[in-house]
Amino acid sequence: MKVIIQLLLYLLVLIQSTNGQNAVFQNQYLFNPLLINPAYAGGQKEGEVQVMYKKYLSGFDNAPVSKLFSIHAPIPKKRIGLGLNVFSDSNGGSGFKGLEGSFAYHINYDTVDLKDSKYHLSFGISSTINQLSIDRANLFGVEVTDPILSNRKLSSASGNANIGLLLYNRGFSIGLSIYNIVPIPNKLYTSILEPKSSPLVFIQSGYRLPVGEQFTITPSLMFHTQQNANYNLDVNLGFAYHINNKDFVQLITTYKSFSENLSKGSQAIAMNVQMVFSSFFVGFHFEIPTSIVSNFTSGGHAIQFGYKFQEGKPKLLQSQLEEF
Repeated sequence: MKVIIQLLLYLLVLIQSTNGQNAVFQNQYLFNPLLINPAYAGGQKEGEVQVMYKKYLSGFDNAPVSKLFSIHAPIPKKRIGLGLNVFSDSNGGSGFKGLEGSFAYHINYDTVDLKDSKYHLSFGISSTINQLSIDRANLFGVEVTDPILSNRKLSSASGNANIGLLLYNRGFSIGLSIYNIVPIPNKLYTSILEPKSSPLVFIQSGYRLPVGEQFTITPSLMFHTQQNANYNLDVNLGFAYHINNKDFVQLITTYKSFSENLSKGSQAIAMNVQMVFSSFFVGFHFEIPTSIVSNFTSGGHAIQFGYKFQEGKPKLLQSQLEEF
């Protein structure tokens, strides 16, 4: 039974990879919203650089492991931002690597305060390049007889485009983004019934509510859907304690539910903790499955390290951006 569950889960991850999306790290949008919407690049007059490591399906052989490098920053006095995500995922006999470059334009750039009545509107576009590789000898750890996998190793590279929109006002935000807007078939598949790069839609909304002078509560939702999957819904509730204007600690709980071709119902409960001290931050993510998968795995975890900077910092990076 565990082998069957493992094959199904690996198949789900493989299908997500062939769809040309960074599905593994797009689930970490609470740590880095740039992963699901290019309009966040350089927004709210600040940027950041971060690295992230994620391991999931703990307890399985060759459990998937993913790594991410991400950076975005505002361009001084030009109301635009640039971003870059570089990601790598190893999953048994398959591997997925890629990068995404983002460009965003911001309207009412200075209106990011909770008490400001103006709207902050951002538009973003990005381009993604992905490479999927399959090693027949190690795929699932069993013999593979599919004719398309007759060679020992296969590899396919593809690119795509993405767009995003973000609206912010007095703590309320709503974002819409569409990934893979060009329907490009994957070269590793020949049947019209097999995966291709279909558009993926993200809708995210939340409200940051101050409670006293040092606490904020942030309820939020994230919904995404795709042609090859029905829907995925995250319900989040965040609590933050602000030590001062720069330092804070936040805890975000998440309930994940989905309906896809392979399975339906509750997926997991997740806990996210992030600590920000001065300009440095560290984050931890723990995910506990609530479906039948919980009988075979304790879930997954991720860790994040990063550095935030306001417009004008760090000086070396900003001096290079000013030449843009």
